[in-house]
Amino acid sequence: MTRLAAPHRSVGFVTLGLFLVSGMYMRTRFPEAYLGNESIRYLYRANHLYLLFAGLLHLLLGAYVVEASSGLRRQAQQAGSTLLLFVPALLTWAFLTEPPRGVSHRPITLIAVIMAAAGTLLHVAATSGAAGAGEGSELPSVSP
Repeated sequence: MTRLAAPHRSVGFVTLGLFLVSGMYMRTRFPEAYLGNESIRYLYRANHLYLLFAGLLHLLLGAYVVEASSGLRRQAQQAGSTLLLFVPALLTWAFLTEPPRGVSHRPITLIAVIMAAAGTLLHVAATSGAAGAGEGSELPSVSP
């Protein structure tokens, strides 16, 4: 297991635990939690599924991440991991605070999803072209 794998695996299992706890909360507190407002119910369910998504993403990284040897690839990978490791905390905060307002503007969820996408893309960039082509110190270029 690489140095990067252990934190992702741990955060993945904790996040799946949070997913289960949020599901139990919804099962025991609904319909009181959303007071008959279906919009609030959907917001809770969406954030509940985002927790599942984040947990599975971390377990996947924990199982398959191969640490880049050096240079910009390693820095991109570490930056991606850093972003991704904050995502479950933000999604948990969003689950607890955003749905009761019942509005579609959810800034915490938006930030968490952008961080998840950016972290994932940094991991992809760090490993693109590494197999078979040798590890370089530059990120691959992206052409339009």
